[in-house]
Amino acid sequence: MAFSVRCTVVLCLLWKSTGGDMFEDLVPSFMSRMKGVREVLLPVPEETLKEGLYYAASNYIPLDSETELCRNHSNFMFESFLNFDLWALKMVDASSKLPSGILDGCTKDIGNYDQCLSVEAPGKLFSGQLCVVEVTGFLPDLGTKLQERPFGFFGGDFLFSVCVPSSCTAQDVKTHLDLTLNSINASATISDSSCSSNIPVPLETKEWIAILVIVAIVMLVALSTAYETSSMERDKNTLLCAFSLKTNGHQMLSTRTTPAALTCLNGLRVLAMFWVIVGHRMFAMLTFPALRSKTILEKIDELVMAPIENTQLSVEIFFLMSGILVTYGFLRYMKKGHKFNLLYFYMYRYCRLTPALAMMVLLYATIAIRFADGPVWGKFFDMLNSGCRYDWWATLLYINNYYYNNQLCISQSWFMSSDFQLYLFSPILLIPLHKKPKLGFTAHCNIHCYNYPRWSLERHCQRPEGWKFI
Repeated sequence: MAFSVRCTVVLCLLWKSTGGDMFEDLVPSFMSRMKGVREVLLPVPEETLKEGLYYAASNYIPLDSETELCRNHSNFMFESFLNFDLWALKMVDASSKLPSGILDGCTKDIGNYDQCLSVEAPGKLFSGQLCVVEVTGFLPDLGTKLQERPFGFFGGDFLFSVCVPSSCTAQDVKTHLDLTLNSINASATISDSSCSSNIPVPLETKEWIAILVIVAIVMLVALSTAYETSSMERDKNTLLCAFSLKTNGHQMLSTRTTPAALTCLNGLRVLAMFWVIVGHRMFAMLTFPALRSKTILEKIDELVMAPIENTQLSVEIFFLMSGILVTYGFLRYMKKGHKFNLLYFYMYRYCRLTPALAMMVLLYATIAIRFADGPVWGKFFDMLNSGCRYDWWATLLYINNYYYNNQLCISQSWFMSSDFQLYLFSPILLIPLHKKPKLGFTAHCNIHCYNYPRWSLERHCQRPEGWKFI
């Protein structure tokens, strides 16, 4: 049956097709051959084949959309498909079909993105648009094991793509598919970010502002570099050289260390970074449509996968290094006889972190979504970084790990917020540690003895209903 379905697609692409791409000259030579092959592999009457294609296309093409323009274009595409026009055949062919490996959990297929977007209707009436659809309610309950495993941002029982006219909206596609799926008690989930087309989207005002800021920074770096290069060593102004690529590049690439540097932490930092990279690679694999969910379920609990599955523990290493460096720097500063200034202590940290973070927030809230494209890019980016458009201020105040509306602005920024909050409370322990070391050390031990059992219980024990840790 599956072989017959694939043969049908091939035959539809070649049977009675005419020009339109680089293989136009090859199409006629296949016609006679394919007709004979069809009669052998698909020994059904021509009218029966057309009837099957009619019902199949009526499910792919949004004939029951809400907007009139989408309905008109969909009807035109539908009629062209039944007439075996090549452009319409390519749009339907670019849509998802039944994937192989269903019994191994392969229930996701994203179609042919490039083929869909490359199609144009006659007279450039519209172009192809690929929409990724998630279907829920189709499969029976598969138990708690599947529900407990994070299979990424794309859930549902099935995930597939449909290539529709660019004049259709996500709601048009959902309305059409729900009419079919409701008969089997299933439903479609699709958002505006799930659809992609090659129609250029004009830049918004905020995007122009972001571009101007970037251009201004580039010009500032260029002017500062030119000033430093053309000035004599004794005539250089330190402030005017602050953005020089020459000076900053030399400092960033330098491997020199001061005698006071804790170089022993470099190895720990490298190992922790490797652990984080491997864990995020695993996270990326689970995030996007997986080919074999069954394999993931079978392998995820093996002992060799434990370090990867628990990669979040590597973050504790960075918290450890941050605490060591803050304590070491504070005690060295106080040992030199300096007076501790709490406001300077806080403002130095904030001004050191915020400019780079603010630039990232600006990019994520404006033009970063234009850096890439693809069938799942829009939804993936929107789910991870939609908070930058609304709750950007919480990120710049380092409270976004407590206050966020559905999604964080820059998913990794939770660590910076947590680290900054720990930095704010650090003087409570650092000052006693400096003035009365025994008292400070005792306070450190008490806090650790309280937090570790609490963290372990919360993480590894199933709490009774209604039970809360204070």
